[in-house]
Amino acid sequence: MKTILNLADVALESYGHGAQFACQDGAIGPLVGAKQLGYSLCVVQPGKRACPFHCHHVNEEMFLI
Repeated sequence: MKTILNLADVALESYGHGAQFACQDGAIGPLVGAKQLGYSLCVVQPGKRACPFHCHHVNEEMFLI
């Protein structure tokens, strides 16, 4: 298990919906050995949004920009 991860090594998948929403997302948690907290990398191009407004009832989100 690596505890240091270069973000360039995260495999990204493209997601999108219509003309407004588009991003590339990749899981970080499994790569650094996270057991209970999920981590992901989300790359959003200028002028786009990652996803529509939504709400989570049982989990929290934190964003580092």
